[in-house]
Amino acid sequence: MDTPLVNKLILANVVRLMDQLVSRASVDRALRKAGLTRKILDGRPGYIPFAKEALFAEAIARHLGERNIGVIVGEQFRYKALGWYADYVLAAPTLGLAFERGQRALPLLHPGCNVTLSQSSTHVVLGLDTRLHPVVGARHVDEVVPFLLADLARHFLGETWTPSWVEMTGRNIPSGSALEKSFGVPVRDSEETPAIALDLQALAAPNPVARWYWAFAGASPLRLVILSPAVAPNRT
Repeated sequence: MDTPLVNKLILANVVRLMDQLVSRASVDRALRKAGLTRKILDGRPGYIPFAKEALFAEAIARHLGERNIGVIVGEQFRYKALGWYADYVLAAPTLGLAFERGQRALPLLHPGCNVTLSQSSTHVVLGLDTRLHPVVGARHVDEVVPFLLADLARHFLGETWTPSWVEMTGRNIPSGSALEKSFGVPVRDSEETPAIALDLQALAAPNPVARWYWAFAGASPLRLVILSPAVAPNRT
């Protein structure tokens, strides 16, 4: 897949968050600058170029004069807002298997993007390569990624869990950045991929909710396409 795409349901949720920060008219102007409208997002399920979400975020950031709009969105955006995708991932029996499910089903949510995973003797680093750089506004989208990944991990590890460190795209990220203040852990530079680091043994953490016994818990992502109209393969 040459062009990374995003499922409309994700951007529709981001737009709803933005409606709480600025006026509806301001959000509509930002959508137009990205070549989007609410009608497109509320219409038939499908995909749009991921770059349009980045352009939308950049327009909102400039309107607010807020350099870290991604951090603001990330602090409010919850993993469960990913709908059917989150249901599938969070139904896994362990955190490690949840990561595997997320990777397996990602092409249905973000065609053209890639899950990254690296491991040392003590830690595993999980990230998402959005493949947006050097698109204007890509950094805002990248800033949201660690929050979503951490929210996924907290389903298994508890609400007070924090990553060992966070990795963010860019160079020479200053100490005391908005991202560091939000997480309360060090933020390391990454050339391409926003990510979080967690102790290796955390992968074995069991699902605290019995939902993984549901009939669809072992279902393939393809079955979820059949079950959910939100992933119909319409591209805008």
